[in-house]
Amino acid sequence: MEATFVNPTGASTLNLQSQSAHTGEQFEQMLETAQTKARVREAAEQFVASAFLLPMFAQMQKDPFRSDLMHGGFAEDAWQGQLNTILADRIAKRGNSPLVETIVDRMMEQYTARINGRKALDVHG
Repeated sequence: MEATFVNPTGASTLNLQSQSAHTGEQFEQMLETAQTKARVREAAEQFVASAFLLPMFAQMQKDPFRSDLMHGGFAEDAWQGQLNTILADRIAKRGNSPLVETIVDRMMEQYTARINGRKALDVHG
């Protein structure tokens, strides 16, 4: 069923059914973009945690001034890697890192360009 709205001035009409279908398509596209952005953000956070934060923690633990006075013994040695992973993940998620934001922005530019049919950015040169 097609509904038509007549403008009170009588100047034009508006087809509500076609506009409603168009709005539905826009909503679906916006929803898909939001879901994609959430997945991209999660991947960027994991990348920053594993490629930047974990190596930084490992380097910090090789400190030449480390003493046996504050050493946690075998338990510290056994569980330090897992603690570092948890800390890196939490810092990447809650740190509001400009690096994460930059990665997300670039990936979303690529995604938007692909969706809109434009040529994506040439990242290789």
